Amino acid sequence: MTGAEVIEEIKRLPSAERAKVLAFTRLVTDNPPLTPEELGELANRMVETEDSAEADRLKEKIVRGFYGGNSHAQDPAPRATGTFVAPSGGEDTGTPHLA
Repeated sequence: MTGAEVIEEIKRLPSAERAKVLAFTRLVTDNPPLTPEELGELANRMVETEDSAEADRLKEKIVRGFYGGNSHAQDPAPRATGTFVAPSGGEDTGTPHLA
């Protein structure tokens, strides 16, 4: 499919769907993902800095550069609240289980 064909398909979409495509293109073009080299350079700078505020700014750049756009990756997933226990039968399989 050519770019022109994609554009024609987008034109045929309902307005709500076109708005989603537009938001996606803005996201991708405003903050494209960084190259591995660029990410590595930022990571090195983050590790070497003694300024915690600068380290935080670099961390944000790394996250945005890895995912592209405005990522929600900074919000950690909820943690499990259960207790790890051995499986029933008293045998230790080496794999913890969440109770």
